[in-house]
Amino acid sequence: MRYIKEGVAYALIGLLIGALMSMMTMIFIGHPITVAPRELSAMLIMSIFIGLISTIFNTEEIPFKFALPAHFVLTAAIVYGTNYLLDGLFGTTLNLSIIYISVYISVWVLLIIWWHLDTQIINYYIRKRKTDKHR
Repeated sequence: MRYIKEGVAYALIGLLIGALMSMMTMIFIGHPITVAPRELSAMLIMSIFIGLISTIFNTEEIPFKFALPAHFVLTAAIVYGTNYLLDGLFGTTLNLSIIYISVYISVWVLLIIWWHLDTQIINYYIRKRKTDKHR
């Protein structure tokens, strides 16, 4: 049951990040784009798969320094595969590569900021609990 909950959570996070990636991709394509239901469905499924492969970071047997490049390559395979199936919806391979790397780095920067803020909040409550105990 734990694995199902974790999978659903990662799939939802993948959807959130995928929505961001899709919007940023559409901004940087440089020409008007109309997204058909088939294409939108493919992007949503792509985002779910990317979210699911992100569970690699919770695997204790795989160190982060190996999980990150594996995640980068697997995510790229999913993105490029989706682009191929959608007949180059996201543009040329070069254009998609620039967008992919930019979005991948942006997502990691946002995640690092998020984790930092979470850590600050947790530390605040720990300090508060210690000061309340000593009163």
